[in-house]
Amino acid sequence: ETIDATPIGDFADNISKLQDSGKEYKPSLVAPRAKILVVDDNDMNLFVVESLLKQTRIRLTKSSSGMDCLRKIAAHHYDVIFLDHMMPEMDGFETLARAQAMPENLCKDTPVIALPANALSNVRDLCLKKGFTDYLSKPIDSKKLERMLQQYLPAAKVLPGQSAVAPAAEPPAAAESA
Repeated sequence: ETIDATPIGDFADNISKLQDSGKEYKPSLVAPRAKILVVDDNDMNLFVVESLLKQTRIRLTKSSSGMDCLRKIAAHHYDVIFLDHMMPEMDGFETLARAQAMPENLCKDTPVIALPANALSNVRDLCLKKGFTDYLSKPIDSKKLERMLQQYLPAAKVLPGQSAVAPAAEPPAAAESA
């Protein structure tokens, strides 16, 4: 459902202007041992998160449904989970409730961050009331995403004082597919 038909601008032009500005992006954290799961039914949203985190070297696993998320957390531990709250078949609220009730969940103590498509305060409050650890509204801002990861990733998995342009201590993380 389209809420606002106002154009957001030319994405390619905005990227080009940013690149031409001479400002080189440097991530605020590098965490090649960290593992996160991003659950969203929209492939473009998954691509955006993957692109935003590429230079952090975080190991990213993508999932496109609540049911797939439940399978993944029964098989693997993740340090942080980002979960879209509006998905078909099983929304983020139901996915979170089922995950919390699953005895085989390897991520019982993992922070789960809601990814709602709007920044209304009542949605934030609802997400927190339903058991989400925190909330990050879409479109995702890279600085807010990195600040949230700095807050919730285990400190032992974040390399202190590292820059993404420094030589890699470990091979770069490869993204896993859903």
